[in-house]
Amino acid sequence: MFGLVTSMQAPMNPTAQQLDQFFGVSGNLALWGGTRGRMFLISGVFQEVAIETLNADEAVIMGFADGIARPLFDTRGRLWQNVIFEGHYAPDPMGPRPTGPGGWAVAYKMSMRGLT
Repeated sequence: MFGLVTSMQAPMNPTAQQLDQFFGVSGNLALWGGTRGRMFLISGVFQEVAIETLNADEAVIMGFADGIARPLFDTRGRLWQNVIFEGHYAPDPMGPRPTGPGGWAVAYKMSMRGLT
């Protein structure tokens, strides 16, 4: 579905915290409010025999911007549950490039949000 994935990162979003201070007491009181999921940063390349097929590959990706959370396997084989695609997809601004006789490729970057 992603073509050739050249990199995938899964940094954790900052956790929620509440910091309180009290008059006459040195320091801070930190209350931990839980995690806030992850942001999956994906770079890849679609390679096809025709530009129309590249367009079809992009249409498949954009079809997942439907608000439904799905499982995602990363490039290390880990399974992440409840990942949603919010439509953040950017093909290379230079557009598709020829890859030889009868082939085309376009690089892209996209992000997905891990809800858990």
